[in-house]
Amino acid sequence: MDTLIFLAFVGLLILFLVFIGLQRLLKRWFPKTVTRNVVATVGTLVTAPILYTVMITLWFVWASYYPKRDFDRERWRSSIETRYEMSDDIIESKMLIGKSKAEVRQLLEVKPEKREWPDFNADTSDYWRYYLGFKPSVLGPMDPDALDIYFEDGRVVRVGQHRT
Repeated sequence: MDTLIFLAFVGLLILFLVFIGLQRLLKRWFPKTVTRNVVATVGTLVTAPILYTVMITLWFVWASYYPKRDFDRERWRSSIETRYEMSDDIIESKMLIGKSKAEVRQLLEVKPEKREWPDFNADTSDYWRYYLGFKPSVLGPMDPDALDIYFEDGRVVRVGQHRT
């Protein structure tokens, strides 16, 4: 609800500023106040939505941006809250496909006291998941993301990602 109020406030502010700006700009060409008001109103109704859309789009891009990094084992183990930065590389490079559970554990596992969701990463399970942290989004942190690893016959067959 706060976001909607903020967006409405920004929209009204843009309308006001565009109208005032056009009023001052048009004073030279339209000395009559009535004509100037009509032209400024029409100009505002055309210009303000475009400006508003550009500003909101830029805000969405800025709010959801995060750096994408190549997988680094030490960073994976030390920066647990920003693992999402490396998840695309893990998935797109298919670096885990064909690896055994022991190889995956050696590559991705952290110290036992720092383990996340240990009940999912048992040797008997064909589905493992690793905590990735809270990926930036426009709506703010909602749920953390997880790296999903699927095994068949003890080997990785698929790797994905989802918001928990």
